Amino acid sequence: MRLPCFRLNAAWIFAVALFVRLLVLVDFGHSDYLSPSGGDMLFYADWGKALASGWHGSHAYYALPGYAMGLGALFRSVGYSPYTVAALQTLSEAVIATLIFSLTLWAFPVKRGRIVGALAALGWVFFQPAQAFSLVTMPTTWGVLALWTLVAWSARSESRRFWWPWPAIGLLAGLAATMVATVLGVLVLAAVAAWRNLRQPRPFAAAVALMLAGALAGTAPCWYHNYVVMKDPVFLSGHSGLNFWIGNNPDANGYPKIPPGLRPTQAGMLRDSILTVEAEAGHELKRAEISGRWASMAREYIRQHPGAWLKLLGLKVHNFWNATQYDDLSLITPMADEGVLTPGLRFGHVALLGLAGFALTWRRYPRSRWIAGSVLLSMAMLLPVFITERYRLPAAPGLLMLGAGGLAALGEALAGRRW
Repeated sequence: MRLPCFRLNAAWIFAVALFVRLLVLVDFGHSDYLSPSGGDMLFYADWGKALASGWHGSHAYYALPGYAMGLGALFRSVGYSPYTVAALQTLSEAVIATLIFSLTLWAFPVKRGRIVGALAALGWVFFQPAQAFSLVTMPTTWGVLALWTLVAWSARSESRRFWWPWPAIGLLAGLAATMVATVLGVLVLAAVAAWRNLRQPRPFAAAVALMLAGALAGTAPCWYHNYVVMKDPVFLSGHSGLNFWIGNNPDANGYPKIPPGLRPTQAGMLRDSILTVEAEAGHELKRAEISGRWASMAREYIRQHPGAWLKLLGLKVHNFWNATQYDDLSLITPMADEGVLTPGLRFGHVALLGLAGFALTWRRYPRSRWIAGSVLLSMAMLLPVFITERYRLPAAPGLLMLGAGGLAALGEALAGRRW
């Protein structure tokens, strides 16, 4: 009797990833971090509860509402339950690991490619920042899932039709942008994929137009509420000008250094930023006017100090690749020290492997350039604002894939004595 041959595949990766993350979820459920008690987590939890009770606000959005809307729908169905939120996000993390596995197989056609893909996927499973931000009431994991779904969809598409899948890609990007705005940057990659497939100006222009139309439809929950209902010309959220100022001011250091006069909590900072500008004006302002005031201050600083601003951009690039773990929510280290998180990788490890893998695979495996381009695009989308651990988290899957591919390329070179 022959025993069935074990074959490493996406189903096994999903099962292993889910099992490991469920163990982490169980520890999280018995920890003091389960119920949001402050910071961004409490901000989103309170907003979700307010939406569940039927509150819709009286101004344009001053924070991205997509995640809070999802929480509102969930709380309306099952009641307020941070554990249910964490459980759903644990499921999302298993899907991300599976996506990393399949995309690694596609990008790196090497011997024992499934083992290489499994290494990249397990790297994500044991990546401590991902573990932490997937458990708490934050939209981070959904942004990562959307980004790499869009990268895989765009890069692997071989469609010669201008009408598919480009509007669907735009729609998904738009919906994800209501939670994490930087996901919209992946449309640049999708446009490159459309040109690669179509190669003609007219079909390409039609594909891009449909993609943008899809993105406009996906972001409708934001701009319809702001423009149409509240009569306030804000596309996504009125806090974009504040983030631009925090990232570009005389005291900026490339991280979210809160300017004087603003409280460091999400709710407190947003409220103070409104009151400060309205106090200067002497009357109540629309959210677009408040955002415009903060943005104009940032632009004025850039105009008057171009050299210092260029140096600041370089500092942000340095911060992105820095091994320093800038966790502005103070979650990762305390949760790891208390045993909530499993031992695992940090961003410094992943960045080192990814950069080495980038150098080893760029010429040898052309498909890996889609992965590298996505990582660089993720970095570029942060340069107008600032760098935090959760903001650079979406780049980690790509770095893990490049790192695993680099190890495979190194192994093949050594096996073939290609010194």
